[in-house]
Amino acid sequence: MKKLFAATLAAILILSAAGCAKKPVQQEEHAAPVQEEAIVPEAPAEAEKSQDNVIHITPNQNQTQDGLDASWLDEPERIQTDLEEIVSCTYTLPHLTLESDDASAAANAVFDELSQTVISYAQETVYPAAQEKAAIGYVNGGYSISEENGTLIVSYTLSVSYSTETGDQQFLHTYYIDLTTGELLKEE
Repeated sequence: MKKLFAATLAAILILSAAGCAKKPVQQEEHAAPVQEEAIVPEAPAEAEKSQDNVIHITPNQNQTQDGLDASWLDEPERIQTDLEEIVSCTYTLPHLTLESDDASAAANAVFDELSQTVISYAQETVYPAAQEKAAIGYVNGGYSISEENGTLIVSYTLSVSYSTETGDQQFLHTYYIDLTTGELLKEE
């Protein structure tokens, strides 16, 4: 039986190879040259006339505005995790690059701790509440960041909602971080 199968397979391979060899070579056809259309600019729209009011910011590259030489870079870190399909956590944290590695590490340690706090809150508060309500809990977080007089101000908003309810609870937390050292100056 094995010999019959092997012989059949060999015959198929030989015939298909022979069939490929008999195909005529395709002639290469030259394509016609592409004709370009002339592009005529339209009259500027009304929105373009108000460019005097537009502020252009290069994302994630910030130079201080108070004349100091310090600068900083923010590369947001998005975290998404689920707790047993009962709580969905999606939040974004700052990941800062400051003047030195030590300053960056000190500033980012604040947000590493915030990440642990968000997960703990989801596990200890939102998860039991979602079970009690027979709902799915959602924990979402985001932030805004600004710089003033050598201090980074990070306003972090955490919102919690449940699939069986409309609306959500929001919590605002503000961090003041020294731009030069990365030290947490104040937390509200």
